Amino acid sequence: MLKRFIAISPESLSTLDQWKQWRLYAQQQGAEHYLIRTLPKDKKVLDWLQQHFQKEPQRYILHARLIPYFKHMPAILHFNSQTVLSARDFPTAIKGFSAHSIATLFWAKVHGFHYAFLSPIFPTASHPRIPALGITYLKKAVEQSPLPIWALGGIVTKYHVEKCLQCGVKGIASIRRFCRLHL
Repeated sequence: MLKRFIAISPESLSTLDQWKQWRLYAQQQGAEHYLIRTLPKDKKVLDWLQQHFQKEPQRYILHARLIPYFKHMPAILHFNSQTVLSARDFPTAIKGFSAHSIATLFWAKVHGFHYAFLSPIFPTASHPRIPALGITYLKKAVEQSPLPIWALGGIVTKYHVEKCLQCGVKGIASIRRFCRLHL
């Protein structure tokens, strides 16, 4: 299944060189999987991703809203509340869900999901008005969850990573932890 560290593609990537730099930097920072959540506007990037999906289908995760744009898909798909209804169309895929409470972790399990991202653990720049769940909540969620959890949201520093891992999560998913801000 999924390994410990998942890099999430930032919105700011546009050129093929930027995508390649992002993947290389994320790998150097310890990323073992790459969640593609933004649609590349450049056909060269789409072709490059297609090649990687074919070569390493277990290493890439595709956000469900991007499924229509790809002929070849990785083995792992990720869904959120807007895309959840299409999950049943992919019975053989490993499927993840973006959860924001303990209750949604149970819902995801009942509906056939295999893992969850629980967020936001810490305050995030991308969602400044959404209150962080915090480490205490994360620990409680890990203890009660029927699914393996990857912590997401505001995880930037080594301190954030260590605090989440101490709670017993299976891993970390992050944009900023695995991205140079100047990309």
